[in-house]
Amino acid sequence: MIVDKEPVVSVCIPTYQHAAFIRQCLNSVLGQQTSFPFEIIIGEDDSTDGTREICMEYARRYPETIRLFLRNEEEKIIINGKKTGRYNIIQNFREAKGKYIAMLDGDDYWCDNQKLQKQVDFLDAHPDHAICFHRTLKNIGGIEDLAPSAFRKWNTPRTLTITDLAAGEYFILTCSCMFRNGMYEELPAWFWKIPFIDYALHLWNAQYGKVGFLPDTMAFYRMHPESMWATKSLSFRLKMMIDLLHFLVQHFEGEVQVALLQQQRKNYDKLLPFLLKENNKEVLLELVEKSRQYPNGFQEKWVMENWLNLHHKVQKFPSLNIGRLMRKARQLTLGK
Repeated sequence: MIVDKEPVVSVCIPTYQHAAFIRQCLNSVLGQQTSFPFEIIIGEDDSTDGTREICMEYARRYPETIRLFLRNEEEKIIINGKKTGRYNIIQNFREAKGKYIAMLDGDDYWCDNQKLQKQVDFLDAHPDHAICFHRTLKNIGGIEDLAPSAFRKWNTPRTLTITDLAAGEYFILTCSCMFRNGMYEELPAWFWKIPFIDYALHLWNAQYGKVGFLPDTMAFYRMHPESMWATKSLSFRLKMMIDLLHFLVQHFEGEVQVALLQQQRKNYDKLLPFLLKENNKEVLLELVEKSRQYPNGFQEKWVMENWLNLHHKVQKFPSLNIGRLMRKARQLTLGK
């Protein structure tokens, strides 16, 4: 790697409590073979398990490549009552000097030493593209699963649009993503409030260009008990996605908003059986109340189209007084 010029790529790595994984992560980046210089920006978010010390060791060994930022506990942003690494992630982006930004969480790693070169070559050759991503593999509990996690049938490069992403059919994993730096001066203020950032970031970036897919499998996404997303229950993930889409629907317009609303409706429908089984009136009423804020008659369609289904569930879940619940829901949303 050439180190006497400004970096072409900034590899942004947020890390917290990743002592068991961070060495493999950093080694996979340091081993990249490129015709251009790149930098590694590590945001260490005040870990207590030894991650910070490992990052400091690597920063001392590779001062020409690694820029280490030691975050403080006081800098963590509280979202939905919990401390998050949002400040760390966004500050990493702000520090990036490269023409492109590659994303990699501290517990994931790359498995192709040509990854950065391939993605830079693609974006250089396609100036109308804002994002480039690729296939990934899974590491589940320390065991590498060599079956591609998504996009198995795509054997050639493809192009997606922001509307494709908004429909929710294609999910870009962080460890596979590279995007152009400097497309906008700053992320909007609501990025500090959303429950998680990855999907919203890809959607925001896709406003500025097309989304390119490479069929090469070049990264491992690690699944372990502390994973923020993959190891959580389906109902948990649905609730999180509904919360995120609640923000996104308000900040996009036109066909993108329509696609987001369609995705939200699917999530509502998928979550409904869990709420009925759990006798969870509180969350059901919360969904109905949120649906009031969506355009295109969203709330009326969802409440009314599920009316018979909800009544049908009374026999299976007798503890849930569906009639009373839905009368209240109907009154809340429809004023009837």
